[in-house]
Parts: sequence; C-alpha cells; structure tokens
Amino acid sequence: MRSGFRTSKDPDWTYEVKLDGYRAIGVRTSSETFLYSRNRKNFNKRFPQTAEALGDLPADTVIDGEVVALDESGRPDFTVFSTSQRSFVNSLLCL
Repeated sequence: MRSGFRTSKDPDWTYEVKLDGYRAIGVRTSSETFLYSRNRKNFNKRFPQTAEALGDLPADTVIDGEVVALDESGRPDFTVFSTSQRSFVNSLLCL
C-alpha cells in the first residue's frame, strides 16, 4: 500500500486489496494435483511451487484464486514474474 493510504473507519465499509497476477484454478484429487488457467492452460510447470503446494489440500478440493508474485520486500508485483519463481495463491475459494 502507498504511504498515506487510509481506509474508512465506517463499519459498513469493507475493502479488498487488488492483487495483479494470473487467475488460476487448483484441483486436488485423491492422487494428483492440477493448476490451470481459466482457459484450461496447464500452469503446473509455470508455477511448480504453487502446484506442489496443492498437494497439502484435502482430496477432492477445488480452489479458484490468483497466482501472485512478490518483490523482495514482500509486496505484490506483476513484473516479478519475469525474474522470479516465488508465487502463492491468494483469495482462495473452496468449492
């Protein structure tokens, strides 16, 4: 977040941080894990650490989220994808 960023103190207001990355669906079956794009392009080789982490989920789990790269200070940065293998899935929705 930028310096000086403030959220409303009104309890009726909520906000969500916008993370710029790749939309991904993760699937954990009883024997395999798959990470793919919304267009069904396989992401297992592109994001191997994220695909491997899906193996820790219970069998028969599907998640929908965003693969986001972090810069050296831990902030989301889409340009890091060209130079880094670090990634994580954010905003997971278990179906």
